Amino acid sequence: MSNEVWRVKEADAARITELVGQKIGFPCSQVIGQALWFEEEQTPTLSKIEQVPDATALRLQGDFGHIFGPSIELRWRRINADRYDVLILSDSALDVEGAEPLGAEPLGAEWKIEHKQLHQQATAHYLAPNGAVQFVSYRHKEGGQQ
Repeated sequence: MSNEVWRVKEADAARITELVGQKIGFPCSQVIGQALWFEEEQTPTLSKIEQVPDATALRLQGDFGHIFGPSIELRWRRINADRYDVLILSDSALDVEGAEPLGAEPLGAEWKIEHKQLHQQATAHYLAPNGAVQFVSYRHKEGGQQ
């Protein structure tokens, strides 16, 4: 199994939608959140896991988000009003046009992925050569969506 992490340094909403459609596919799931908030605002800081049936249901609101399917997760972090820093985590080899692979091979032969169930959510834990968890990536459960 090839473990890959890719980065798109600056993407707009159209590019994120394109990446989700090409690499994850619809339907998929998403979580969005805010890193900063103010007491007078009644906005939740982290959304519940939401189903995304098609591109029109994607929500790039807040400061960060995770969009995921069975074997790929796309993470975005807001840079400014209409630009995002994107990280793509995959269990298998990918070709992501306009993105740079992170690390050697991209993660290197020593890296491993452990698939787990965290409460009701399927996850993939990316482990560094020393066994430390570096990323926890959301996944759909086998045999169905989350």
